[in-house]
Amino acid sequence: LVFPQLSDQLERSVNNTSLLQQLPLKYSSIFGQQEPYRMYIRVGWYEIVDDLFELLTVQVATEPYATLRITTVKEKFGLLRVNYKLTDGSPRLSEMIRQAVNAASEHSRYLCELCGARGTLYQGPCWRVRCEHCLETR
Repeated sequence: LVFPQLSDQLERSVNNTSLLQQLPLKYSSIFGQQEPYRMYIRVGWYEIVDDLFELLTVQVATEPYATLRITTVKEKFGLLRVNYKLTDGSPRLSEMIRQAVNAASEHSRYLCELCGARGTLYQGPCWRVRCEHCLETR
């Protein structure tokens, strides 16, 4: 997986949750038509999940009987967590999805969840990934 750097537009929209709200519409084939999913992340991780969902959408489309549903996108212990349910997928597809989700989670360890800049995982009572700027100002 290759995750590009954040654009200037995204950096200017740190508090713009509409980007995240658009993901289920953009990737409706893996989110479904209803809203049983939960999205609890900040916009700094937008490009990580956007790239992940693009990859998952393409891969699931290669197996006509496979169905993938994203159920939860959240932060846990400072890192991105994506929960999903795969139905009728091959072992190869299942492994590819697991590896892609794990790679996205690992990548989140190095990106500030608030702005998407290079960050550090801070452990403590509240685990979080922050860049120096966001750590000082928020």
